[in-house]
Amino acid sequence: MHVNCNGFCYNNKPINYYPEIYKRGCPYRYRYSSENDYEAMPESNDCNNSDMTLSTLNQLPGVVTSVEVTGVVGEVQIDLGCNHLASAVITATSIKNLNLRSGSRVNVIFIATSVMIRKQNGGNGFSARNRFPGVVTEINRGSIVGKVVVDIGCGNIVSAIIPTTAINNLCIRVGSNVSTDIKATDVMIMSRN
Repeated sequence: MHVNCNGFCYNNKPINYYPEIYKRGCPYRYRYSSENDYEAMPESNDCNNSDMTLSTLNQLPGVVTSVEVTGVVGEVQIDLGCNHLASAVITATSIKNLNLRSGSRVNVIFIATSVMIRKQNGGNGFSARNRFPGVVTEINRGSIVGKVVVDIGCGNIVSAIIPTTAINNLCIRVGSNVSTDIKATDVMIMSRN
């Protein structure tokens, strides 16, 4: 099986199949060709860890405002702009390894299936630490789940994958005012320094 990504295919060989990936920090790449199925791509300098990308839809830039470590975990507060303060509960080791401190530039990352949607007038009795109000800009309904895209301001977009029945029961449509809620334990941080 090959996974196609922008015309390049990554094979599913075991991770230690190509020892040089440990040195280069990127998988061995293949390009699909109708003449010879999959041909190996030549090595290039454009595949390195500094240009790492993630498959998650939600990657919001921000600046760390506070870091509090207690035992093996800590809480990091990140200013996303537009009066949005994100909270991430991560391990103390991660905080140390990322050298997180006030003023650190980071990306707040969370997967779309961790995002809950509720109408803004739904009350405040909710345990999720991260609540970002916004306006629905796009809805894609599937038979089981759908994607709801919410503009939370300052150029930040949050995508949620939720059951289609929940979209229908909440009567969400493009233009609806909603809140995107994410538990602090579902938030990851990537350093941009």
